[in-house]
Amino acid sequence: MKIVSVLSVVILISICRASYIDKLNIVGNTHTQYHIILRELHHPIPGKFDSTLALEDRNRIYNLGLFSTVEIDQVDSNYTVFLVETFRIYPIPLAEHNEAKGWSYGGGIVFLNFRGMNQKLTFGGIFGQETTYFINFLDPWITGDHVSLSGTVYQFFTTNPFYSYNYKEKGFSIGTGFYKNKFHKIKLLLGIEYS
Repeated sequence: MKIVSVLSVVILISICRASYIDKLNIVGNTHTQYHIILRELHHPIPGKFDSTLALEDRNRIYNLGLFSTVEIDQVDSNYTVFLVETFRIYPIPLAEHNEAKGWSYGGGIVFLNFRGMNQKLTFGGIFGQETTYFINFLDPWITGDHVSLSGTVYQFFTTNPFYSYNYKEKGFSIGTGFYKNKFHKIKLLLGIEYS
């Protein structure tokens, strides 16, 4: 009887110790700065492994849009985050058709995870019957608790096919946003357009 109770205590201690985590290990990250990932992790370390908190951490990291695969598991006493990064740079083909003017073609390039800080930089242009140049920047968390910054600069030029005039428009905008409570995002945008 005494051997059974000692064996039960040893098994119970080993089970409790097996669910305890005391270190964080991130595997597969090559471009993203670590503080971008760490700010999405809310599981207490050191502490007891909680699969519900691990799933919430996984979803927050996946929702960054920087990783195609995110897995979080307990490996020994480590809280291990396995990551597979997505493409960081990809081209965007652009085509526009106006029935009165015809076709315009162009392209752009998007830098996801610009500077490894989850920033997005997009630039490009369209040429043909209408001409447009643009550049767009977005940082979804520049400071504080989800305070964002965005900016856009563009130029648009077209010729009217029926009347003898050209139309040229330039503009820029800058904006910021923040969360009030957990689910209410407030955005402020200031822009100027002139022709």
